[in-house]
Amino acid sequence: MDDVCCFLSVAKSVACKAGNFLVEGVKENHCIDSQEHHDVKLRADKMSETLILEGLREGGGLPVLSEEAGLVGGDRSGFHWIVDPLDGTINYSRGIPLCCVSIGLWDGDAPVCGVVYDPYRQEMFSGISAKGAWLNGHAVVVSNVVSKNQGILVSGFPARADLSEESLRGFIAAVRSYRKLRWLGSAALSLVYVACGRADVYEEKNIMLWDIAGAAPILLGAGGSFRLDKTKKEFCLNVSASNGLIKF
Repeated sequence: MDDVCCFLSVAKSVACKAGNFLVEGVKENHCIDSQEHHDVKLRADKMSETLILEGLREGGGLPVLSEEAGLVGGDRSGFHWIVDPLDGTINYSRGIPLCCVSIGLWDGDAPVCGVVYDPYRQEMFSGISAKGAWLNGHAVVVSNVVSKNQGILVSGFPARADLSEESLRGFIAAVRSYRKLRWLGSAALSLVYVACGRADVYEEKNIMLWDIAGAAPILLGAGGSFRLDKTKKEFCLNVSASNGLIKF
């Protein structure tokens, strides 16, 4: 556990550095590197990733799976980092202050600890799967809402989403039972909002592993639960998560 706490401290420091860079250099960072269909990549994504990779290398040298660089420095059989240097790129590019830096430490396919840093609100979410979860150092827990008709669902359509009429009809049928539906444009923020009780359920299809890897151990540490269903695409998942009281 001492080693995990040390790793968590490294992740918090690195995420804070990358997040502050994103906010301070917002105008310069909006240069588009690539865009395809519903997705866009900014210079900010790669520059933030560079800062994170350098920081994690100095903090222990574990392998890293990152959205931009792929798998660096080894394999995923043991302890390794999973990084999203900028989750919510479209929001960031348009000045919508809902984005974050996400860093998770996993042991194989098991989440160990993670951080999600929202630089606009200076909110540092952190958690250890078997120990607890915190927001700026203060303990957080999931909500006590037990029914969907009283619950808030956070969801969204990622770049790889199936937007066919059949799929949309199925989505509408599934969400009608909730009290409210919210779309944040960031999977990591959506998941930690469930962890701290701001929402009760998060569901989204075709999400990449790095989108939720930092938030998953925070949710577990806060008392929540989740299910990850693999799709045909590598690292692509259908994710269902809740406060542990509302079943999915």
